[in-house]
Amino acid sequence: MNTDKAKPANWQYLIGCALLMVMTGLPSGFADPARGAVAIPAAKDLPHPTNSCESVCQLHAQDWAFALLIETYREYRCNQIEVDYANRTRAVARLADAPNTNGIVHAPLQFVRQLQELLGEIAAAERNRGLQLIHTQVNNFQSLYDCARKNDELAIGATVTNSVDNRTIARELKKYVVLKPELLAKNTAQSAAHETKTSLFVSPKYLTDHAGAVPAEPASTLLYDEPAVPVDPNLLLTPCE
Repeated sequence: MNTDKAKPANWQYLIGCALLMVMTGLPSGFADPARGAVAIPAAKDLPHPTNSCESVCQLHAQDWAFALLIETYREYRCNQIEVDYANRTRAVARLADAPNTNGIVHAPLQFVRQLQELLGEIAAAERNRGLQLIHTQVNNFQSLYDCARKNDELAIGATVTNSVDNRTIARELKKYVVLKPELLAKNTAQSAAHETKTSLFVSPKYLTDHAGAVPAEPASTLLYDEPAVPVDPNLLLTPCE
């Protein structure tokens, strides 16, 4: 085998990750629980495989990285949708208790209840549609990755099984913690070294290595492992052959 050409298309993966983060505002710091905090490397910094084994191992690592990114995106967006829905539900529930600041007689109770029911149905419908669109996006991102991965396999001249399980990734994410800008700013000893405007997901090992220096919160403050919902078949991309 000519190993000089055995270079998986990492640029496709990296560009996709960058676009995904820019479009969604997804916190861009990730860490591997087994390796400590890491950042997604620039394409020029990626090691070039010199034999088939390195190419296959690199593809396995790429599978894990993509699965971690896409599951984080799914849970991050689902959490945003659920938080928005909860806020709207509470606002609807408070309609009957709104003060009569303008001196106008309150509307009949029956009308208020009908209005609450209508607004509640709208909020629920928008929540359900939002979740459906997120899961449709995730499905399409996976299809695009699978297509790019086929090119990677052609490049290395081998069929490599993608053994990454999304549920395993979801369980791993529950071990992560969040470093928020406002928490870092309160720690004056670390604020200069951690000048950032975005939250970072890091592993417990990172905190162990920086004991007492970095305040953190559970990943559940920004992530929610929403049960999968049916996708919109009209928006699905056609899988490549």
